[in-house]
Amino acid sequence: MTSTPSVTHSEIAQRAHQIWQQAGQPDGNDSAHWLQAERELQAQNEKSAGAEVDRGKSAVSHAARHLPEKAPHSTNYAHPGVTTDSLHHQRNR
Repeated sequence: MTSTPSVTHSEIAQRAHQIWQQAGQPDGNDSAHWLQAERELQAQNEKSAGAEVDRGKSAVSHAARHLPEKAPHSTNYAHPGVTTDSLHHQRNR
């Protein structure tokens, strides 16, 4: 799980000022503008962080689709009579 980068005080202040100007510069709404700016910027950061995670997942799944199931030099040949169990018993003699 990735953590969302925090929003800085300066970024919130700039966005709150923009909201205040867009609202016609009214008196007494500074807290509401600040909270709105904070919510908007946090949502924006979460959205961009989610997109980065999605891009990472797609890159992994893309690579996984192109990996061979087994090494090209592998075979299905098994020597008759030689098993890991028989090798274990030979070592302990």
